[in-house]
Amino acid sequence: AHAATETHTALVKIEGDKATVWASTQTPFRAKDEVAEVLGFPSKNVRVIPPFVGGGFGGKTSNKQVAQAARLAKLTGKPVQVAWSRAEEFFHDTFRPAAVVKIKSGIKDSGKIFLWDYIVYFAGERGSQQFYDIPHHRTVSTGGGWRGTPGSHPFGTGAWRAPANNTNTFARESQIDIMASKAGIDPLEFRLKNLKDKRMLGVLTAAAEKFGWTKSKAANGRGYGISLGIDAGTYVAHMAEVEVDKKGVVQVKRVVCAQDMGLPINPEG
Repeated sequence: AHAATETHTALVKIEGDKATVWASTQTPFRAKDEVAEVLGFPSKNVRVIPPFVGGGFGGKTSNKQVAQAARLAKLTGKPVQVAWSRAEEFFHDTFRPAAVVKIKSGIKDSGKIFLWDYIVYFAGERGSQQFYDIPHHRTVSTGGGWRGTPGSHPFGTGAWRAPANNTNTFARESQIDIMASKAGIDPLEFRLKNLKDKRMLGVLTAAAEKFGWTKSKAANGRGYGISLGIDAGTYVAHMAEVEVDKKGVVQVKRVVCAQDMGLPINPEG
């Protein structure tokens, strides 16, 4: 489960042919349509009031608790509040879909990537777009997205923190690291060599400077990592330092993140 501090909760009050809904939801307009369908009301007769949500992370894009409260309010003729217990939260909540990613890639002696063939199954295409400078590339998404197609998973699947993007970013950047290693080139240098996108170059350079990236070998039990990605028009570069002790316990010691989300505008001036 997404394990948000606040479980899925909703209160539905019906007055004549109108309904007011207070719902812990990330998708109030979808909740509005679902309540209208359950009650047989026009959508315009349903008002959804979303208070501050106590955590969602994609889990509260689903509105099962809203539909439950609407049915009970219709049956009883009284306002009804439904609040899932922690056990119900884990039982009804969705999982991130299992996925398979197949990548074929090629590099020249110069360290430039010239081939990229990327196929992702079941996760969706979000975050799979190619921002590296590769002349021959193909990206294919099949098997449905994070909501899944009927019969593709034995359990309910749903959004988990930038659905599909997390899967695709992990797959792409892991392959980039493998290619850099095969070419004998530092992971940062390899990425810089294969980027032309100014926004991505900007965040990568800023993160490297702040992190103090060095080509020298890390101390025993320590390692550094890089990951790049784009989501919702925002360019992101992450760098991390991790430590593995003699018992195999991994600790994240330091993380540096640089983002370019465009021009921030404060509507209050």
